[in-house]
Amino acid sequence: MALLFGYGLAVHLKVYPVIYGVPILLYMQPGALPDNLTTLPRRPTGLWQQLLWVVVKAPVAALLLPFRVCWFLLWRMGRRQWAFGLLSVATCFAVGCLFYYMYGFPFVFESYLYHATRSDHRHNMSPYFYLLYLDSVAPVKAPVSIFCCLFFLVYLVVVLILMLVVLDDFFCLYFLWWLCLLPFAVGATDMKKDTLLQTGLAMAVFQVTCLFWLFYGYELEFEGKPVFLELALASAVFASSQMGLVVFFAHKIRSKNKMQRATDAASASSAAAVLERKRV
Repeated sequence: MALLFGYGLAVHLKVYPVIYGVPILLYMQPGALPDNLTTLPRRPTGLWQQLLWVVVKAPVAALLLPFRVCWFLLWRMGRRQWAFGLLSVATCFAVGCLFYYMYGFPFVFESYLYHATRSDHRHNMSPYFYLLYLDSVAPVKAPVSIFCCLFFLVYLVVVLILMLVVLDDFFCLYFLWWLCLLPFAVGATDMKKDTLLQTGLAMAVFQVTCLFWLFYGYELEFEGKPVFLELALASAVFASSQMGLVVFFAHKIRSKNKMQRATDAASASSAAAVLERKRV
């Protein structure tokens, strides 16, 4: 019961936990999930076919993937999943109504609507925050704002291509959102000595880039030094280290799963051979 009401309260306090809703429902799904539930079309071999795959097929499949997973859950959820979903939504809605009664429309705007209209030039984790900073002091804002939008579209396309070409079926989110799941990712690897050493090295690189990012953030926010460009570069390196960490775990987990499937197939064939000999 604590999970049922606690999750709805967590979404109310900090909106981003809503991204954990679908994984929780999938975890609660009885039985094994279909193998093709989260798979995307594989890369072809020809050059033009690969270009078409990167530009059209893979992005469309990636955009449709969340809807496919939600459609699967909608028709396969059991009573425990429905209870979790409905009570969580009811809790979040009830707490929201309480605060709306206390504070009125400003609560709704500051909690939800504000995020759709803000222009945060101090949001220095964003790879394009430097352009937002320039836009905040530019006498003519329209061209810079257009460049910000174009840069965001380019960034979105690059993330999609990297996600699909390198990871195939693995997704990455803002580092604070998925960092709490890192122990589960480590546990999903083969846990061999070499893997653990490589994990430690990858985490060390991640921490070093994080320290550089925090250092320049401190220089800007607390010391008031004009280190916007340095912070932008540190943010880009920090974001790259996060993607590298996700790529590392994606390959390690995929390799383990392939080996596990090969082992299971070999065991099944051996068992079938034994049964065949017994029949003979």
